[in-house]
Amino acid sequence: EAQMKKIPYQLVIGDNEVKDGTITYRQYGKKEQVTVSKEEFLNMMVAFNEERK
Repeated sequence: EAQMKKIPYQLVIGDNEVKDGTITYRQYGKKEQVTVSKEEFLNMMVAFNEERK
């Protein structure tokens, strides 16, 4: 459903992510999942929003 709606990022925050302080995400149009720290993901989103202005 997220792909059909072209949502830029799909997030996975399960037990492992909570335990490790990470976020797993998949970017629209890509198949690979990437795991990063919460801080790194937040920095990515700030940069993403700045680019869209």
